[in-house]
Amino acid sequence: MPINLGSGAISAAYVGSNAVAAAYLGSTSVYTAGGGGITPNTDAIARLYLPAATTSLTIGVMTSSGFWYMTDGTNTSSIAGGNYSAATSQYYANQYNQSNNKTTLSGMSPSASKVVQIISCNSSGTPTGDIRSIQLVSNSSDIDAVDISGLGLLYSFAAFSSTTYSGNYVNYNSYLTSSSLPGSITELRAVDTTIAYSGTGVTTYYSQTRYWHGGLDISGQLLDASALDQLYSDLGDATAYTGTNALKVRGNPGVSGDTPTVATAKNYTVYGS
Repeated sequence: MPINLGSGAISAAYVGSNAVAAAYLGSTSVYTAGGGGITPNTDAIARLYLPAATTSLTIGVMTSSGFWYMTDGTNTSSIAGGNYSAATSQYYANQYNQSNNKTTLSGMSPSASKVVQIISCNSSGTPTGDIRSIQLVSNSSDIDAVDISGLGLLYSFAAFSSTTYSGNYVNYNSYLTSSSLPGSITELRAVDTTIAYSGTGVTTYYSQTRYWHGGLDISGQLLDASALDQLYSDLGDATAYTGTNALKVRGNPGVSGDTPTVATAKNYTVYGS
């Protein structure tokens, strides 16, 4: 799909398809939704790629500095945090749905797709520290793609869809038990990011399959086999970290044709493929 860099023109924007083009903030890179379009950034800033229809975003983040904010380059959220720092504790990082660690970015334009940056900072908004946990499940509008490259060590990434856990599949998390997030993510890049989670990933209790909090959970999203394999290839080696280092991918369309051994060779446990 063509795009004229240096102008505001975007062609074929979301007319009966999920194809959309969005210029990176501060660069000339172009992203095309649907997979295979992200050029990963490794600057310790996470990025969310949103369609034009998404004008408000509510998420939760834990950082080593204790504070964070997000911006689309025009609009900037309030600084969130101050509840707990995730500097050294996976326990606190996994309490990602506490109200003090969430904020909303609103007022985004409905006429164009956009890229939202997630930035770790101090209480004054000066960028510092590292992102340790991200939860997107408080958000009820579409997210096309995500780039968590360059974050180093990440304890949890919660982006399971609202329809993921039902029947005998249960999200058994005492801090986060439901999701408002649609199944809309087609691509997730994670170059130079390692998912380190020492807790239990999934257990079975009679006929109930319990998915515990922590690790990476993109269950019910829209990654095809190529996108899943790209994620497995991107992730850093977790050999130095004991535990499950869980990757939960159940319900993505690519699970019947992906290659999870790429991830298990790096000491991850892949559930749902």
